[in-house]
Amino acid sequence: MYILNKFIRRTVIFFFFCYLPIASSESKKIEQPLLTQKYYGLRLGTTRVIYKEDAPSTSFWIMNEKEYPILVQTQVYNDDKSSKAPFIVTPPILKVESNAR
Repeated sequence: MYILNKFIRRTVIFFFFCYLPIASSESKKIEQPLLTQKYYGLRLGTTRVIYKEDAPSTSFWIMNEKEYPILVQTQVYNDDKSSKAPFIVTPPILKVESNAR
């Protein structure tokens, strides 16, 4: 009998603490922040950039295929895809407008 009473008490306490926040939020209108999720879509002009030793620089294009601007951060990695290569991309962070190259 003691175990049953203890179980009932725990169940009531659990229900009270779990249901109380739901009941109180339904009775009051709580404004939730508006959260939106955006998906980005970039098209690169190439998958690999071949840098000629005697050339001062090389370039490629990036196209934003979405209807909103996006911020792009660039990094160059070695073939192992974990260590950074001894090259830099300028600018390292750029804003690409919607439907722009």
